[in-house]
Amino acid sequence: TSAHKWNVNEYVQEETVSKEYSLFEEGRHIQHLKLSHKFADNWFVSFGANRNDFQGYLNDKNGPEYDENDTTRGYRWLPKEQLNGTALISYSKENFRFFYKFESLDEDVDYYNSTVQSGFNDVTGSYRYADDKRYFSNRFFHTLNANGKM
Repeated sequence: TSAHKWNVNEYVQEETVSKEYSLFEEGRHIQHLKLSHKFADNWFVSFGANRNDFQGYLNDKNGPEYDENDTTRGYRWLPKEQLNGTALISYSKENFRFFYKFESLDEDVDYYNSTVQSGFNDVTGSYRYADDKRYFSNRFFHTLNANGKM
């Protein structure tokens, strides 16, 4: 609930990871927006979204474009992007409160194999490749709660 009819909460957060940072390429970049509305004396709704864009941490690694087979390809900490969403509706009156909350998480994690393979093709000649992996997670949470005095 809120003392105000409308609430808007927004922020942007930028973080370094050790000495690694640039506006779009390195570091951690977070954006958040939440809208809330009290549309009657006892009813309240809110919707929120949060994005966490972590560009990974290289440390002693050379990134995903590195093509030498010396085990320094990839990242020390894996890059990931997370999108979180929330929605809430609540009702409260005197000694009774009820709410339903929905939350979602969409996460993509990129793994860049440190081993670089070599191959040959008659058309393109020699080439290098790595067996990278992408992990996708989707989670949904539902919360239904009621409490009060009888």
